[in-house]
Amino acid sequence: MRDRLNPGKIAFVALALIAIQAFGQAQVFPRGYCTYWAAKRFDETSPSPHCNWEGNANEWIPNAAKQPSNGYGWVISTNVHDAEPGAIVVFGGTRYGHVAFVESVSPTGITVSEMNWGKEVDGFPDHITDNFDVPTTTFLPFSTGLKRDDGASKFEGYILPHTLRSLIAETKPWNVYYNKTTGDITYTLSGTYGATHKGYALVRSEGRVFDHRVPNTIPIYTYYNLDTRIHFYCREEADLSKLGFSEQKDETVYAFEEKDSLPGFSAVPINRYVSDDGATHLYTLLKDQVGKPWKFERAEFYVVNQPIPQDPPAVALSQH
Repeated sequence: MRDRLNPGKIAFVALALIAIQAFGQAQVFPRGYCTYWAAKRFDETSPSPHCNWEGNANEWIPNAAKQPSNGYGWVISTNVHDAEPGAIVVFGGTRYGHVAFVESVSPTGITVSEMNWGKEVDGFPDHITDNFDVPTTTFLPFSTGLKRDDGASKFEGYILPHTLRSLIAETKPWNVYYNKTTGDITYTLSGTYGATHKGYALVRSEGRVFDHRVPNTIPIYTYYNLDTRIHFYCREEADLSKLGFSEQKDETVYAFEEKDSLPGFSAVPINRYVSDDGATHLYTLLKDQVGKPWKFERAEFYVVNQPIPQDPPAVALSQH
């Protein structure tokens, strides 16, 4: 019902049930199974390279997330609310798992299309159901956590229609500005902060962050003390009024909470240091290389620190 056909058992299935079609990147999934339909719909709607993985349904998440070096792995989310049209939803809890294609999303749930989700047919191998080779449509509410079969089939995650390559391309440099007069260190997406804020000079950038929420990221909150004219950044929203800080809401950046927040991709830590007097904080990719007056506190969040993958050069076709 939820598997890729075992080649050793093909002989047991009627010829009409074993027609095989190849899709994006020459991946072959036997017609009629859930993997066939999900791959077909993904190839019809996703950007290149389309479905470039293989395996049983319960292997799709790790397989689709591979290839972080060249950026052609796919973005994975294990947050049930990260659904979007064009994604593949993966279910586990059964021998082979199950996959379905997200056709639409509403505030209360998702509508999926799928094959081979139904009652198993006696006498046929490999969990063939009464909906084998028959596309069906089902609404799944978020309130159930997308659990099915009385909880036996569980939501594992989404394969989103975005490659790691395209996701990294959305990041922007997190620029560091320093004010010698106040000692303040400011971090911003702006490349012209020094031109509009007296006394601030651009030092460098500390990795790359997002200016909008993407799957598996969290907002980084900015605070400012009017008396000391010092900025402070943290991953948790907090009331720092007793310390003289008020929250700044003119710019919000998003970063990863953990190194491996995004399956198939490892981010790098932004390390937080505090000055000896406790007045100023430094955020940097460096670790154990920052001397006095700085004392390491913790890895505050994680960012992208790799070049944006470039598309391979186009090959010119000779004309005859």
